[in-house]
Amino acid sequence: MATGLTRIDEQHRRLFDTINKLVSMHETDAGADKIQTVLDDLRRYAAVHFKEEENLMAAHSVSARIQQAQLRAHEEFIHYIDRTSALVAAHPDIVINLLLVFLLKWLARHEAGIDLAMAKEIAAALPEGALEETADPANAGNASVVEGMYDVYDDLGGRAFEILELSLRLEQEIVSRKLTEQELMVSEARFHALIDYAFHWEYWEGADGHIQFMSPSCERITGYSAAEFIANPELIYDIINPDDRHLMEAHRSSNTVCEEGEEEVEYRIVKKNGAPGWIAHSCNTIYTQTGEFLGRRGCNRDRTGRHKRDDYQRLAETVFKSVNDAVLVTDRSNRIVAANPSFTTVTGYTEEEMLGKDPSLLSDGKMEPEAAKGMWQQLHTTGRWQGEIMNRRKSGEFYVAWVSINSVLDAKGELSNYVAVFSDISERKINEKRMQYLAHYDLLTDLPNRALLADRLQQALIKARRDNELLALMFVDLDKFKSVNDTYGHYVGDLLLKEVAKRLKCCIRESDTAARIGGDEFIVLLPSIQVEKDARTVAEKILEEVTKPCDLAGNDMNIGVSIGIAIYPIDGKNSETLLTNADAAMYQAKHGGGPSIISFGEIG
Repeated sequence: MATGLTRIDEQHRRLFDTINKLVSMHETDAGADKIQTVLDDLRRYAAVHFKEEENLMAAHSVSARIQQAQLRAHEEFIHYIDRTSALVAAHPDIVINLLLVFLLKWLARHEAGIDLAMAKEIAAALPEGALEETADPANAGNASVVEGMYDVYDDLGGRAFEILELSLRLEQEIVSRKLTEQELMVSEARFHALIDYAFHWEYWEGADGHIQFMSPSCERITGYSAAEFIANPELIYDIINPDDRHLMEAHRSSNTVCEEGEEEVEYRIVKKNGAPGWIAHSCNTIYTQTGEFLGRRGCNRDRTGRHKRDDYQRLAETVFKSVNDAVLVTDRSNRIVAANPSFTTVTGYTEEEMLGKDPSLLSDGKMEPEAAKGMWQQLHTTGRWQGEIMNRRKSGEFYVAWVSINSVLDAKGELSNYVAVFSDISERKINEKRMQYLAHYDLLTDLPNRALLADRLQQALIKARRDNELLALMFVDLDKFKSVNDTYGHYVGDLLLKEVAKRLKCCIRESDTAARIGGDEFIVLLPSIQVEKDARTVAEKILEEVTKPCDLAGNDMNIGVSIGIAIYPIDGKNSETLLTNADAAMYQAKHGGGPSIISFGEIG
């Protein structure tokens, strides 16, 4: 139906064409995105058309009743387009053909009603013949009747939209409720999974003081099952160590606990098997929105292991600080990260001075490269090394250290640190050397004693047998030594023994041995001699040197000496025989009436 207003009628046809296009697109399943695009175009063009009608009515002084009806109609048509767009956007698969048909019929009735009434009033204000002939001019006079029919139709269309939207909302609510129920089931499953397998011990105490829920972790921590706690609400307090129950009482009465639930208290417990344990407890009081008390939610964390580790760490720190040995800890790059007080005592360096430095700073710098290489190879292979190292104190003084180094691995089995424990063994080394000396040397004369002589004699005999050589053993005894002690005292007697020892050493080779075996008795060992005469030559030299006059503490004196000689293998093939035969020859020489030398072969 035409209004006779050319521009307006063209715009009406375009609106009809657009809506028909939407119907066609919907029937061919063109897709929600494309339909939405055309709906957007329809809305924009409708807004442009309605604005032009409103401007035209204002320009030709159309009655207020007609203008108000047009404005209301325009707003409602735009509103229906928006509702259709919203439905398409929310539900891409929605059936909107009835809505589109409604828009077509609404637009037709609008054109036949209000638009024709508007055109009639405009025509009255224009020159005759300015409007085209309308299809049914009589309808323009029935504007009020058409407007009434439009109101009824508009009401029915609005209800159609409302029914469809309500149906869709109901469908959404059903889907949403199912999703909510499913999420609730999943949430409950997750809750039970979290609580039932929680490492901590969770529980819920109702308003009546009875346990409503107890997580299974309680049995791992205390030895008591959840059923035992639920059956006996007081058990949760009975397991607290009697000496710590006041801590729980103070905790429960704390305002912080009641209102905020942020306070945590640690106390000891007695497990079902009687073993001690530690618990870290926290709880919340729970209320409804109206303030009704529902109970308490509690959480108990097992701190037994942590307290054991803390105790062990305190013990380790005490040992670290109090041990007499120096302890040095480095990182994997061999940079110092810690040192104990004994380290300062031994080295003179404080921990602060050494942090971040290489322990080689403590060395005397003379360790052989091969020895250092061997140390690191053993550390890398076995994880430990120990041995002696010559170190230097901060003062520059050198000392011998007994060092034990161990590799420390982290939880992944990778090297994290080195720990070196060492002590100053300089004094011990001196004492060991002193003891070694005392065990093998005569304190008065510094000559080898009987023990060292026996060892050297045994080694000389082995060599003599292997190389088929001669060996000589001399028994040297001072004449009338007792009278020297009696006349001049033991002090002078000791000076005499020292002088004799010095003269003996002057008469023998470096490879020979002069030993004092007791009193005024000496033995000289001559390994690897060529002929028996070589031994007598040395004996004669000894006799000559020892019998020379000497001045001892201002006392001039002469001393005689008797020497007995035994030759291997002629006079004996073992140490016992050679010593016995040399002693026999010396005894014979001593009874010869003066200083003399006798070989065992001469008395045979």
